[in-house]
Amino acid sequence: MLQSFLPGDGTLEQKAFVREETAFNLIHTISAAPESRRLRSGDGRLVFAQSPGRNGWLWLSPELEPPERERLLGELDEALADELLPGVSGSPDAAPSFAARHGARTGRGTRVGMVMEAYAAPALLPPTGVSGRMRLFGSDERELAAEFLAGMVRDVYGELADAAGQLATADTLIRAAKLYLWEDGGEPSAMAGYGGASPRHGRINAVYTPPDRRRKGYGSALVAGVAGRIAGQGLVPMLYADCAYPDSNRVYRRLGFQPAGVIADIKFA
Repeated sequence: MLQSFLPGDGTLEQKAFVREETAFNLIHTISAAPESRRLRSGDGRLVFAQSPGRNGWLWLSPELEPPERERLLGELDEALADELLPGVSGSPDAAPSFAARHGARTGRGTRVGMVMEAYAAPALLPPTGVSGRMRLFGSDERELAAEFLAGMVRDVYGELADAAGQLATADTLIRAAKLYLWEDGGEPSAMAGYGGASPRHGRINAVYTPPDRRRKGYGSALVAGVAGRIAGQGLVPMLYADCAYPDSNRVYRRLGFQPAGVIADIKFA
């Protein structure tokens, strides 16, 4: 039977999870929120975390044999009997397997929303010769931040988005000093966010360069700059990249980011 767990109770410090925690970094972030749902098996070899209304994140120990994996997935589906998950994220074998089970029970189909590569940069290789500078978004730049965030949502998730719908998010990130801008000659040229810290990593997110400012190194320089600040805190910078965009993945590798695991994002339809 699955049980709840608490942040800091050791569930996410077991060796098998720590070995894969770059790929499953968001489980740390989700679990830290008081409103999140947090479940684990008795032996800790299944961990599930979900923010209300969002995808659940599922980790299964790679040491599990197939029959035990299926038993635990069945227990998870039973524990979520009152839920209609919008989706599940996990390894390319575990996420589809659980999604098929949960979808069959709830009468819904499944589709792959995204396949992401997790990257970590133990040693940065910043670009050189990029003009401009990095700074935080100011409180008077909420409309610009919202415009960039909407562009990111359209590019990354393929969803309709406008600046008005991103103003609240922009305000939150700006107030928390977690949203960075690269400007060149006074022109806003790229955006990147700091998604927060886990025990060993700091996550970069919300990376976006406006179409007319691309291929000039602005995004690379900004990601490297944010990564440098994370490294300065004694943490390893990490991020997720959509595998459907090989150019972005090559850019991250050139900056010193190394592949650390693949995550499949499965949606229910």
